[in-house]
Amino acid sequence: MILPIVPRGHWAVFLTCLCWSVTEVIRFSFYSLKLLNVSPSSFSNYIIGGLRYNLFIILYPLGVTGELLSCYQVWQYLGSLPDQQPKPFTVTMPNPLNISFHFEAFLLFCVPLVYALCFPPLYMYLWNQRAKHNLEIQRSYLEVPLKFKHYKPLRDLLRLNSPGDCDQ
Repeated sequence: MILPIVPRGHWAVFLTCLCWSVTEVIRFSFYSLKLLNVSPSSFSNYIIGGLRYNLFIILYPLGVTGELLSCYQVWQYLGSLPDQQPKPFTVTMPNPLNISFHFEAFLLFCVPLVYALCFPPLYMYLWNQRAKHNLEIQRSYLEVPLKFKHYKPLRDLLRLNSPGDCDQ
């Protein structure tokens, strides 16, 4: 909706698209593996799950930053237009519906408010999902056959994550 207004090639648009693209490819790969009932302890699920629940830590704030910077660019553009010129996505009165909508004010007040109220709960939800995923991985390694438990990395993992620790 705002891409025609943001200056062509602005890095905020690139940042937003890059973060969205990487996040969505990993997310859809992760859910595809889940639909195929791939074991949580399999190598592919371990890698894709690790990417899914670790890259969001960086990519989500970067994506939101790119989105907000793009909105700021649009706000600057709308502010630079003369008052007599019609502004994009703005409805002024009088009109048949007798309503008005000022896109510039929407970008200035509503968009940051929505991000301030909605981003923290979403981000914390993903942190909780990350903790659940890590517990699932730890539990799957606890079910390793006995003949493999003498390997040092597994032995250390089993010692640090005894079955009583996973219930917390």
